[in-house]
Amino acid sequence: MAGGKIEIAQLGDDILNAVKGVVGKDLPALGDFAKAQLEAIAEQTALIAKGIAAGWIDTEAEKQHWADTLKDMATEFAKTLRALIVITIEKTVNAIINVIKTTVQAAVGVALPF
Repeated sequence: MAGGKIEIAQLGDDILNAVKGVVGKDLPALGDFAKAQLEAIAEQTALIAKGIAAGWIDTEAEKQHWADTLKDMATEFAKTLRALIVITIEKTVNAIINVIKTTVQAAVGVALPF
């Protein structure tokens, strides 16, 4: 990267490593979150089915209430997961920009105005 020249292969490797750093950390956490939430939804579903089978939940209004509860749980899980994915994407973009900024600064002595 001497004299304003940027080594393309090295920059590509540096960007890939920055992305791996974010994704390698965040994706396992997202997976753990998703697994825990989906297990909770599954447990709630089983309890509701048991309640219907045992006659504890027997009116249409009660069934509708519990169906709505499960739908709300699924919807909130998906919305939260989406937000966490957006955060991971933003962190990835920031990591890439940081590598680009550092590379240009080292090559030409001027930082890009990110």
